[in-house]
Amino acid sequence: MSKAIEDQSIKKNKIKILEDELHSEHIRKEAHLTVGHFFELLEDHFATRKTIEFYAVQLDTTSNKLNKLIKSYFGFSATELIKIRLLIAIKKDLATTETSINMLAKKYLFSSASAFNRIFTLYTGMAPTRFRALAYNINLIK
Repeated sequence: MSKAIEDQSIKKNKIKILEDELHSEHIRKEAHLTVGHFFELLEDHFATRKTIEFYAVQLDTTSNKLNKLIKSYFGFSATELIKIRLLIAIKKDLATTETSINMLAKKYLFSSASAFNRIFTLYTGMAPTRFRALAYNINLIK
């Protein structure tokens, strides 16, 4: 009788291990989907939605969980990736268009051109006009 009970216990443990593995796999797949959806949302909204809260609500999670998940994949938090994506677009506009700083500030929903200048300078180490001039000079050399 004890052998039958022991076998039953072993079977239950194996089933529990399999269930745990399936659950872990499900969690990993959900994480991959969440990361993918985050990047889709980011591409669609980075210019107008600059806070992590918007993305977290859209993904039915918390800001903290989203930041941790994204950081575990990329080494940057979701908040940092939002800023990086925005800066890439701004740099592209500065380098490839003659759109005024004032218009770019409006396009990217900054409260003013001075706020745009301040944030751009903070993250890049140079004023937008300086960046544009350097980009223009590089393009002349090509």
